[in-house]
Amino acid sequence: MRRSFRHWLFSIGLLGIPWFGSTPAEAIPAFARKYQTSCFTCHSVFPVLNSFGKAFKASGYRIPNADPDMIKDPPVTIGAPAWKVMFPNAVWPSDIPGGSVTAFWLTSQFLVNPSAPITNEFDGLNELYILGGGTLGESFSFFMELEIIDRGTVPTEFGKALPRAFVQYNHPSHKFNVTYGLFEPRAVLASSRLRFIRIGDYLSNRYGVPPAGNSFSLSPNQRGLELWGHLEGPGGKGGLEWFGGIVNGRDAGIPQGADAYGPQVQQRNERLQLLLDEAGRSDFENNSSKDFYVGANYKFAGMGVLGGSISDITLEPHQVLKDQFLALGFFFYRGKAPALVGEAGHEVLARSGNTFHRLGARLETSFGKTDLLGGVQWNRDRIRGGQGLFTEVISLVEARYTLYPWLIAAVRYENLNPNFGIAFNRTTLHGSILARANVRLALEGVLSRNSQTDPIRDFRRYDSENDSRFRVRLDFSF
Repeated sequence: MRRSFRHWLFSIGLLGIPWFGSTPAEAIPAFARKYQTSCFTCHSVFPVLNSFGKAFKASGYRIPNADPDMIKDPPVTIGAPAWKVMFPNAVWPSDIPGGSVTAFWLTSQFLVNPSAPITNEFDGLNELYILGGGTLGESFSFFMELEIIDRGTVPTEFGKALPRAFVQYNHPSHKFNVTYGLFEPRAVLASSRLRFIRIGDYLSNRYGVPPAGNSFSLSPNQRGLELWGHLEGPGGKGGLEWFGGIVNGRDAGIPQGADAYGPQVQQRNERLQLLLDEAGRSDFENNSSKDFYVGANYKFAGMGVLGGSISDITLEPHQVLKDQFLALGFFFYRGKAPALVGEAGHEVLARSGNTFHRLGARLETSFGKTDLLGGVQWNRDRIRGGQGLFTEVISLVEARYTLYPWLIAAVRYENLNPNFGIAFNRTTLHGSILARANVRLALEGVLSRNSQTDPIRDFRRYDSENDSRFRVRLDFSF
């Protein structure tokens, strides 16, 4: 029964290309060619993964418990299977993808911003990416992203042109896995890579702490090592995901919106960056300390986190897979950042003078045609010697409603409340039309209560993404 259901599941729909959207997700045409399946097999609404897509990712970009004949694009074998019997007197055999591992994605948009000097414009080719990914043998996989054009310009820095590149080891039990390279940590309220509303990233992933001179934000990527694993719940339903990592941290220069807190904060940030340049910094790090994080998510009911109980999931022909579940999660992140501290009446650079923490809790649920995501993140920066304690509380609520598999509406509300400035919020509205499996037309708008007369409450000064604006976006992939 289970085998026949899986074969029926993967034969549904057109042969889609499962990715399109700003900052692509970890799903590319190489995976669609390998299994010859629809976008909707892994995505409820692109680029958001449904339960099966999450299980696919958790299994190292492999169909959970797949039968060999489900692979339509066989890999190229490197070494005969008999070598396994001869190990350690022979190299363990492996394989490489049999077809292309690369894909292209491009986008264009029309932007309307009534308060900007240019109120409306077509931007032509806004973004062009090359993505690559695949599996290597039974336990290894890889993923990379190369930005050719980003927001209408050609990236000139290596770190921006190659924002992600990593390899993974997946233990056969999937209880213990390793990711190494440049990746987005799991310690986020919501992934920048897998977000549905694209006009602006989540506040929780963008904001540092300007009075502390700390530009650290949880997204989009880190260099380091992440350990993670999954354990299915009773009866193959739901289950646990755990994760922990050691990473460099992120040095992005002066924090977002530092000039909004007055000349004293701005000048302090400039002095900090100048001293770091004079003292020396690498291309990747500004101190010898390494950050670490831990966290877990638990899913109640629904499909197992590794694809168990698939026959219990409601799936009608030509519709998206709908899984009824409730998931709770948390994460803790600790790092150290440079700071200016006072010693003997002098201001000096302390490379690890700021010990900061990020603590988050999230809730995700799906029922009927509705999907909800909510979370709260607490940011705290403490300067050495009791010379400053700065906190922020960032909250978000996002709801999506699937009117039809090709027509989806969404709304997101976010609020940022710091102890060193005024609180502000913004609301984002979204509608997506899937013209084809690999073509999406998106209409998005940001509503932000920016005062035209009170500079203190003009939230655009913190970040241009807080400006009220509207855009029509076309995504195309092949």
